[in-house]
Amino acid sequence: RCVQETGINAEYMGNQNNHRHKLMASGQTQNSLTNQISKDSDRFQPEGDRYHLYISYLCPFAHRTYIVRNLKGLQNHIGLSNTHSTYQKTKPEQDDHAGWVFRNESDPPITNVLGNGSFPSEGCIPDTVNNCKTVRELYELSGFPEVKFSVPVLWDKKEKVIVNNESADIMRIFNSAFNDLSTNPALDLYPEALRPQIDNFNNGLFTALNNNLYKCGFAKAQAEYDVAVNIVFEQLDKIEELLDKQRYVAGERFTEADIKLFVVLVRFDEVYLSLIHI
Repeated sequence: RCVQETGINAEYMGNQNNHRHKLMASGQTQNSLTNQISKDSDRFQPEGDRYHLYISYLCPFAHRTYIVRNLKGLQNHIGLSNTHSTYQKTKPEQDDHAGWVFRNESDPPITNVLGNGSFPSEGCIPDTVNNCKTVRELYELSGFPEVKFSVPVLWDKKEKVIVNNESADIMRIFNSAFNDLSTNPALDLYPEALRPQIDNFNNGLFTALNNNLYKCGFAKAQAEYDVAVNIVFEQLDKIEELLDKQRYVAGERFTEADIKLFVVLVRFDEVYLSLIHI
């Protein structure tokens, strides 16, 4: 269903909204907005009901920020909007860009950009902060009309700007910056004692797995695909060996590394096997 809803096929894979994955496959980074929230910040202080999180449940990068927000018990302090999982044209009168759009749960079903299917708005949470209809509008409202319009987006309602759109940063912001407001402040997903193990996993096994999943999808030749798919299963074997010896990725304690791995593995059969043909 995820593949049907986005409407991705061989032709549509070149859409601008897949830019994040193309950059990952090439080892590049996108134009990230990476401001931090902390008590030491001159601009972005950790305050209740000041920030809003924009996500799509479909996106693994956004999904992991949503998980941390909820595990830390920040639902009453950081608002949430969830896009429809089906890409739509964002400015059809101006260009061909298709991306994330906001809908009300009661809105009628929509087709994907290829005109196929009928996909309900169940689970959608509209933009109650800025009343934007697309994620693209958020970036334009914040003064970034030329970057890629990705989720997640962490928004500052006070200054009316995007604070951060890098999921790894947002996970750590939620993990520690709002502990005075959190209902679960004792939960530390990036404990100092385990940071070497977490960083080694994030930068090693996990990066190799994640990047090569998308290299499979964007391979232009069979040989490229063969190299990438072999690396994917080599990393999965290594991860299985690791988890045979210990309960969690970094040892006997649940950390951000487990969340990052989970959102990939939970999509493996339903998305990567179908969309990327692993």
